[in-house]
Amino acid sequence: MPYCGGIAVTHFVEGQLVYQSATGEKFATPPLSFKFPSSLAFGKGNDYAGDELFVTEKGVLREMATNYGNQLTKVDMDFDLGNPNTCQAINELN
Repeated sequence: MPYCGGIAVTHFVEGQLVYQSATGEKFATPPLSFKFPSSLAFGKGNDYAGDELFVTEKGVLREMATNYGNQLTKVDMDFDLGNPNTCQAINELN
């Protein structure tokens, strides 16, 4: 999903989220931070703050015996990607 001139994606196998800026700078969560993340979205509208990220965690494919993964996780971030000042700061890191 595009933000601040870059893109935020899930790395399913590594269990992490990755943001890559337009200049190629990468920011990632530690490996295995999530249980096979499959998608992400930022909350928008009056009911959500701009610093909330929602991540779907699939878990192990075709594994039906446990509840490992198979959940929606809300991540409270220290920054708001909807704020132009945040985008400017990210783009000036290089």
